[in-house]
Amino acid sequence: MNNLSEVRLLRGLTQYELGAGVGLSQTRIWRIEQGYEMPSPQIEQELAGLLQVEVADLFSESEDDLKARYEKLEKERDKIMTKEILRKWERVLEYRLNSR
Repeated sequence: MNNLSEVRLLRGLTQYELGAGVGLSQTRIWRIEQGYEMPSPQIEQELAGLLQVEVADLFSESEDDLKARYEKLEKERDKIMTKEILRKWERVLEYRLNSR
């Protein structure tokens, strides 16, 4: 996806430490490293500056990378949609049980 995790580890930083350096949570750093989230251009610059590399060294993506990220996002969307549908059905069932 990107080289953020590799560069972060080479610099000896945890996700928490990197996040603290740019004002993001450890969870957001993980999501960026996993390709679930793309940082804003400003955050990209801050991450690159903190890690002492160019933005392109962290986030240049090939066509295969973009396809993989798209597929990951689709799977995440499908999980969210499934959870939302299940919640709605739970409410329907709860209503039916309570109205008897």
